Amino acid sequence: MIDVIVIFIFSTVYLTGACSDIGGYTYYGLIDKAEIIKEDNLLPIGLAKGARLIRSVSINNPITLNDVEIDRNSVLWKLRKLYNEMI
Repeated sequence: MIDVIVIFIFSTVYLTGACSDIGGYTYYGLIDKAEIIKEDNLLPIGLAKGARLIRSVSINNPITLNDVEIDRNSVLWKLRKLYNEMI
């Protein structure tokens, strides 16, 4: 079995400090193998809501976890860390 994850990509211009929101036409998701997502430190779409950009990202380029601030005390973050340890 191959694990896959949907990553978050902005489809419009976002400036540093902007918060992402789920819904609308400002982003889209691409699917890739979980190992690649982990290796490239890409932002899973499930963690994108409320993430704040800390550096500019070009349109249509994958966003990494290094590009955003995320609440690292959230249940989703803790589950994500646990999942990453399993793959």
